[in-house]
Amino acid sequence: MSDFTDQEYSVDSGEPFELYEFTRGVWHSYLTTRKTEFWVHDLQIYEPASISRDKILHGSEIGKDALTITLPINHDLITEFLHTAPEDTVSVTVKKLHRGLTYADAVVIWKGRVIAGEPQEDETANLVCESIYTSMRRNGLRLRCELICQHALYSAACGANQPAQRVDDAISAMPSTTTLTMSSISGYDAGWFTGGIVETVTDQRYILSHSGNTLVISRPLASLYAGLTVALYPGCNRIMATCLSKFDNLDNFLGFPWHPTKNPFSISIK
Repeated sequence: MSDFTDQEYSVDSGEPFELYEFTRGVWHSYLTTRKTEFWVHDLQIYEPASISRDKILHGSEIGKDALTITLPINHDLITEFLHTAPEDTVSVTVKKLHRGLTYADAVVIWKGRVIAGEPQEDETANLVCESIYTSMRRNGLRLRCELICQHALYSAACGANQPAQRVDDAISAMPSTTTLTMSSISGYDAGWFTGGIVETVTDQRYILSHSGNTLVISRPLASLYAGLTVALYPGCNRIMATCLSKFDNLDNFLGFPWHPTKNPFSISIK
């Protein structure tokens, strides 16, 4: 750290550059403002790119401390966000280093996640990123006493066996970017996959509705095409009967179906 500090505050010895790491699950993209590659090891090579950012803010309002990263619009990283944003969180870490120092001397100057991609008029595009501190803005008590289950389907709290529910089927046609027709799903009751998931090797989408051999997904997905075989996972309407009959998961059901529907504070006791 002392070597970094010496060069950072030096009048004429500093040669700063920045390292950008984008991560989504096991996928990584490493970019640098250097004109040449920066090797950490064989699996972590920061590629030179025309990448820049705006000023890093550290104000009292976390929501306003966003960071905008700019890249050429034809860069591979930008294409991940311009049409449809990935379902999974893409985290970004910005580090600063000086020429002549090692990677161990790099200092993290900003960390957060990408929330949107915005094309610009000058053949560039912006990645709008929010600070990691925004993830700390949570409600203290989020669960309430409700008739239906409050667990997210297939989450650890839900406990439903997702691999056991998997159904593989090929897309026979795509009448629209969000409508898929498939052959095998017509053998399931209408609505069986409503609220479920359609998954490719790299991405997934929420299923809005299922009827016959047709699925409607929440948003377009560029990797979908006619002939592709995808994984399907059935949805849940979060009621007790479905939890028992469809998933055999009643032990983890977090609903209160026998909760009184009349409020004693709003009706007469007579």
